[in-house]
Amino acid sequence: MSGLLSISVLVFAVYVTLYASLSQPRWNWDLIGTFGCAYELSGYDVASAHRWTYRDIDRELTASRVNLTLRSGDPFRTAVYEDPHSFAQQLPFYRTRPLYNLTVALAVRLGVLGSAWSTIWVSCFAAALTAYALFLWLRRHCSAPLAALGALLVFAAAPVGDGARSPSPDALAALLIVAGLALAQAPARLHAAAGLTLLALATAARPDMLILAVPLVVALALTEPNARRRLGHVVATVAAMVLFVTIQKVSGFYGWSTLFFHTFVEPLTHPATLQVTVSWDAYVDQLSRGLHSQGHEQALLYTGLAIGLAVFARRRSPRIAAISVAITVNMVAQYLLFPVWWAELFVAQYTVVAGVAILFVAQVTTTPSSRERSAGLPCASR
Repeated sequence: MSGLLSISVLVFAVYVTLYASLSQPRWNWDLIGTFGCAYELSGYDVASAHRWTYRDIDRELTASRVNLTLRSGDPFRTAVYEDPHSFAQQLPFYRTRPLYNLTVALAVRLGVLGSAWSTIWVSCFAAALTAYALFLWLRRHCSAPLAALGALLVFAAAPVGDGARSPSPDALAALLIVAGLALAQAPARLHAAAGLTLLALATAARPDMLILAVPLVVALALTEPNARRRLGHVVATVAAMVLFVTIQKVSGFYGWSTLFFHTFVEPLTHPATLQVTVSWDAYVDQLSRGLHSQGHEQALLYTGLAIGLAVFARRRSPRIAAISVAITVNMVAQYLLFPVWWAELFVAQYTVVAGVAILFVAQVTTTPSSRERSAGLPCASR
């Protein structure tokens, strides 16, 4: 029965994401940079990558979608479309996501539903697997029906579906975080090591996942009763940091100031030729405007839920409380570094918060054994 339910959850998640992704894709500017990096990884020079990127987009997407989401007639996007040198100088912003770019490059090489659509397929299956990973995590501590219902509700409520419809690494990063967090808490050492590895690798899918993965690993370490296993948490933390620094160096990333200016002040057609600084006034202004950016209602809801769990779960479930504190710290740090509440940036965070909320409810409504109480987790009712 449990195996059949597991398969049903995965099939349903795949069906929903496939339907949403293929019927209502959310094309955005990330498609340009992702394609350029994917073609670079496939051995193309910059001029060829530029030519093939726009050729694929013009061939596979309708003219209205191309004009609306990718060029829009504005000077910046027109310059990148017309000038291979400007195009090349956008790529360091996207090379910082090598795991996602490599996955897309592989999908392109396999000819998955056309090159442009390969980005949607990667996001689609990553989102479906995120829902399934959440189900397996919940299943370890709850009954199978409750775990299935909880996973599917989270899948519908959290912005996982939005991540599945976008040519962005958000769904892949969420998969690595959720699967990593689930495996890292497994009793088997090999599973725990695999989970910590996935948490560290999330940084290679999206660099800002560093400030989520590290707090989560620290939360797991602080609530790990076995002192010998904490060494793995230290290794994972160091590995994530080393991976982050290495990717930043190898990618030629321009730095936080250039990214902030490019995103919130003025898009830069040739960022490699400029020395950019962000004034205090510009930063404070964006902090103020970002508070009411798209998705701020969801951010308020999930941050409030994380804070509530951190307060009310600290005695009954120290690990749930610690994970909730880690999410709260991440939400604040993420906003201070990149002051917007766009929901797609927080797919992993919202999914984890919803998951631990379900675990806490399961714990409150069941009677834990002494072993499970000491571990700070809900009882497993099989």
